[in-house]
Amino acid sequence: MANGYAGKLLVVDLTKRNVSTLNTEDYKEWGGGHGIGSAVFFELCKNKAIDALDPGNVVSVMTGPIQGTVTPYGSGRAEVQGIGAQGYPTNWFTRSGFGGRFAGQLKFAGWDGVFVTGKADKPVWIDIRDQNVAIRDASATGDALWGLDTTEVEEKIYELVRSDDLVGWTQYGGSRDSGRSALNPGVLSCGPAGENLIRNASLNHEGGGGAGQGGFGAVFGSKNLKSISVIGTGTLTIADPKALMDARAWAQKTMWDIADLKPTFAGVYTMRPSLGMGGRRSMSGSGGTLVSAVSRRATEARTQRVLHRTPAVSTAGTRPCRRQWRLMRTARAPRRPTGCSALVSTPGT
Repeated sequence: MANGYAGKLLVVDLTKRNVSTLNTEDYKEWGGGHGIGSAVFFELCKNKAIDALDPGNVVSVMTGPIQGTVTPYGSGRAEVQGIGAQGYPTNWFTRSGFGGRFAGQLKFAGWDGVFVTGKADKPVWIDIRDQNVAIRDASATGDALWGLDTTEVEEKIYELVRSDDLVGWTQYGGSRDSGRSALNPGVLSCGPAGENLIRNASLNHEGGGGAGQGGFGAVFGSKNLKSISVIGTGTLTIADPKALMDARAWAQKTMWDIADLKPTFAGVYTMRPSLGMGGRRSMSGSGGTLVSAVSRRATEARTQRVLHRTPAVSTAGTRPCRRQWRLMRTARAPRRPTGCSALVSTPGT
């Protein structure tokens, strides 16, 4: 399966200690990481009413067609799905996400996603090196990863995976010109909170990437799964590489007007790159898409509050804005605003 997909899904059964594969092509009608991940979950998880910490729960880490490519604003994102532990006492199917190198490494290794079922009889970690997948001992008598925090476990896995480095390159295949990488693997781990089944425990990746919604750190811990590590040395097939590069260049040129801090796309949250909010999402609701002029004025007003470090003003009857505090915190606002809301409303809200 081409067009941005690697073509295969990895299924790891920790109870039986075996590995199997599914064809991404069989699930393409569901589209993208969230859709395909949801479809496979409902196929593999036989009882959807179980507790999140039950061995029958299935936790996945999925990518979509743009991960591992040069597509802006999404190529480094990965999706985590399963029955979440955070909604105690009633658990339900949910999702989270994180950014970093993991998604790209998974695609380069030849996998569109990883699905973990069952529960290991002792702490383990999953070691993916291209098409070679191993369930390794994470206990004190093995690689001694259990009990480490997420930074420590990543550093330890880097050493374990790259122990045969030759002048900075690690050989994963049999060819001089393929199967080699100078990169560390992408590692996703739970920390001591997940090991101890704290229901809001997160999964962390490289310090700055965290899947914090759903309590999936506790789900990893309940399966005696410490980490998933992946390194890939392959490539992805893009249907039209030139068109993708042209689109990337066009987006970089037209997504924002740095001189005036004004968005150039109607109805899109767009901020200056240094504020870390470029092209976040479309401003459309069930009542209809916002008028571009209103969207532009609202974005300008939020930008000015960020730049001048002034508290946000609450406007009655407006659509809630969950990102406004993040914007002001980025600009080092003196205090957290109260009544945080956007300045525009959508029909029917």
